[in-house]
Amino acid sequence: MTSKLSIPSTKSPDADRLAPAVLSERQTARDTDGLGTASKALSKTNGQSGFSDSQTDQEPWMRWPFNLQSYAPDLEYGNDVLSALRELESTLLSDQTAVQHLYVSESKIGVEDHVVDMEEMAKELETQEKRIFGFFFINRFLMKSNKSKIPRDPKNLRISGPALRLLLSHLEAPPAFVGSFSRYYQPAGRGCRRHRRSEKPSSFEFWYILPVRVQVECTDLENNHTRTTAGSNQMDPFHYLHLPNERLDIRGSQIGILFQYDYLKGSTTLLGFSFQDGRWSRVVEEPRQRIKEALERFGIAKCEEDPFFVHMAYLTSALRWWRNALDSFNNQLIAHEKRLQEQMGALQFNTGDLNNEISRALHTMTAHLHRYGSELGWLEDIVADISDHHNDFLKERKDRGMNQTESAGERIALGIVQIASQLKAVNSFRRELESKTQNILALLFNNIQVSNDKMVVANGEAMNKMLKAARTEAKISRRIADQSQQIALEMKEDSVAMKTAILAMPFLSQSAWMSKTSRIWLWVTLTIPTTILAFVFYAYWKRRQWRRRRPRKDVETGVIRMRRVSVEIDSDESQ
Repeated sequence: MTSKLSIPSTKSPDADRLAPAVLSERQTARDTDGLGTASKALSKTNGQSGFSDSQTDQEPWMRWPFNLQSYAPDLEYGNDVLSALRELESTLLSDQTAVQHLYVSESKIGVEDHVVDMEEMAKELETQEKRIFGFFFINRFLMKSNKSKIPRDPKNLRISGPALRLLLSHLEAPPAFVGSFSRYYQPAGRGCRRHRRSEKPSSFEFWYILPVRVQVECTDLENNHTRTTAGSNQMDPFHYLHLPNERLDIRGSQIGILFQYDYLKGSTTLLGFSFQDGRWSRVVEEPRQRIKEALERFGIAKCEEDPFFVHMAYLTSALRWWRNALDSFNNQLIAHEKRLQEQMGALQFNTGDLNNEISRALHTMTAHLHRYGSELGWLEDIVADISDHHNDFLKERKDRGMNQTESAGERIALGIVQIASQLKAVNSFRRELESKTQNILALLFNNIQVSNDKMVVANGEAMNKMLKAARTEAKISRRIADQSQQIALEMKEDSVAMKTAILAMPFLSQSAWMSKTSRIWLWVTLTIPTTILAFVFYAYWKRRQWRRRRPRKDVETGVIRMRRVSVEIDSDESQ
């Protein structure tokens, strides 16, 4: 099966119809379904090619992936891939094209690096000159300075739907690759294809989705993280992770890489889709700048012998980003551990808010570490695949008798071994962080237990104080009751005395009638009998009261004895 993997040497039969389609790029991209007039004609007829007869007048590249010579329905479900591409066009593609194109041709000296729109890209694809290297970098809008003019869709990839279909059709891009980077939020594998025109392969290609995690400075306030969808859903590893003590955010992203090499032409083509945030333009442009620097430093001839240096640039950058992110992750774990240890050493017990805050942070970090493990595992598989493809590449060039110095192939081979070793160390460090997070969680649970124990002891002491205060209050109440009873008895005695005094009051008055001596007999006659009667009544009443009070005194005496016993018991317990 033949395949167009790099810049074709003959003019495409659709070149005459390409220009008017290029001129209507923006209008086409703004159509109702985001795919232009060509996508309106898509239909699922009989489950075969998926097209109706009315599509024969459309541009062939608008019928991607069904226009590909290498399209294999048994391996790739075209309608599903087309649905994924439509989803990408409606959500993440811009209506303007600004693709970074880096290439090296035989007719020009040096490396060409510039931004092309759809019309310029179409001309580049139709060119007759041989391209030794042709790299297409598709990014979001890059904020290179504060004075940059920001478009209305800065988060979208700077390529339109028609331009992307044109590029994919010309490169014969595998539909599986397009389906993977279109749904970048889903796990994706890798793929490889070899094309033959005779017994030997004429070209080969492979692709992969490179997972990356980059740490960036956080300039937002702490409270602002809960106001965004990503900030309030940090438990989902798809979103970024905020490290408050480091004042950093660890942001995950993906880079889709399609690598093609044509043995017959000796040309290398690379198509890269970076979903990294354009606010950190230096991070996004780092691989491209390193590839350009390698071409200028080693020379075109040496790089042509082994074009796998482009993968070295991507992999080493990704590993450095991973190391920095995990190092900041480790510092945040240490900060949480120190905070817990300080709280455990404090005299007062911890508050529930602190425990909840650290517990939520640690569980979020654990979820991200699990995801990091999966992504680093995918990265190990990518490095292993690149190593296998590189060995096959060197063997094929040797069998073909192509110019190949041992130093070029050996340098890349040793570089792959070095990357694999570094990746193994990074993955080992991630596992260490996972174990460390579990240890800190155990420390947190122990801290919560100690805090609860302190709270129980404090509550017991408070209850003991309350009981002692209640006992003291009961004693005072009893004393007041005894004194009240004594006062009542004394008041009764006073009332009897008052009754006796009433009988003598008339004789002690200052009236003239009672002051005469001749009437003294009357005082004696009345006072002596009444006094005797009063004393007799008082004695009788006193005896009767004494009989009533005797049982009560016995009870009170028993109560007093019980009080003394309880006081002695309390004193023994306090000692």
